[in-house]
Amino acid sequence: MVLLLNLAIVIAVVVGLEGLPALPSSSTTSTQSSSTHTSSSSSTTREPESPAQVIASRSEPVVVVLGAEAGVGAGGWVDQLAPVLADRSRKVRYAALEPEDPTRYAEELVIGEGEELTLRNGSVADADLTYAAERVEFLVPKGADVVLISMKPEGGGNVKDELDTLVSAVDRRAPDAAVGLILTPRPAADTNGPVRRAQREWGRNAGVPVIDVDGAFRESPRPDLRADWLPTGIAEAGADLWARTVADALLRKPSESSSPPATTSPQEVTTAPTAASTEPAIPEPRTTSDPTYSPPESAGPAPYVPPTTYVPPTTYSPPTTSYRTTTQSTSSPLTPDPDPPSVSTSDSPTPTSTDSPSAPADADL
Repeated sequence: MVLLLNLAIVIAVVVGLEGLPALPSSSTTSTQSSSTHTSSSSSTTREPESPAQVIASRSEPVVVVLGAEAGVGAGGWVDQLAPVLADRSRKVRYAALEPEDPTRYAEELVIGEGEELTLRNGSVADADLTYAAERVEFLVPKGADVVLISMKPEGGGNVKDELDTLVSAVDRRAPDAAVGLILTPRPAADTNGPVRRAQREWGRNAGVPVIDVDGAFRESPRPDLRADWLPTGIAEAGADLWARTVADALLRKPSESSSPPATTSPQEVTTAPTAASTEPAIPEPRTTSDPTYSPPESAGPAPYVPPTTYVPPTTYSPPTTSYRTTTQSTSSPLTPDPDPPSVSTSDSPTPTSTDSPSAPADADL
């Protein structure tokens, strides 16, 4: 009895000094739970990165295209994207979906040399945003770095909700992937303009970069981009423009779109000294009026010297041979004398008519 009394006294003293232990309140518990959920949700939130930033910063990136009929087959723009990337110093490992089984990719082809990049063409004819969202596990490999959405939008659907659903499915499949939205070229009849505007607005609100292929088509002066007789409506030249526009967006360095190119002021430009040249120095032009200055003599062409005056030859002197006019000749008005001179029988020679200038025969001349 005394022992129980002493125990009761000790308990009373302890309770009086420290009080009863406090139970956790419901408000404190809910606050702790809320803070834990907030930290958990913030840890799963992905920082938005552009496809260009991801490709520039990661080794051997994997790029996946979720597209429709414009990217299918050998004439599609994705098939042309592979050699375009290879031409820009990339070793591209390219593979498209099996035509008979679009749930798996065919054997890859290796194109080009340089930094390695894997390209997967997940384009399916007549596919839309809902189709891609339901088949992300087949179309997007685990560990993908970039996912490009290139679906032709339908005017009757809710573009925002469909894009949100597809991006959520991509985030679950590849949490570290950067998503890009490709604005596909509108038909030549200039329809679906409101749908393109809705896509742009969604991209701004969701922080998803937009690759404006539609704008590239509208700004190009080429008339051969479209082919109305093809199911896609895109000609080979149009597919090439599509591929090059996407390649420009993928391989653009982040600094190219944010900061202007560096310029050098004229004061910063200096000329390095060069070795002495054996050629004569060209004097600098002078603007001073110093009378003592005389320009250097230039070795010009020799002065023009006219030719000497033409001297005609001396007057022509006819020969002294005499001719007799013969009125009976019809071949020439002047013919030699056909009769030989008479020869004298005396010892002293008698001069002929040719020796005497006063001969009567020469008077006619």
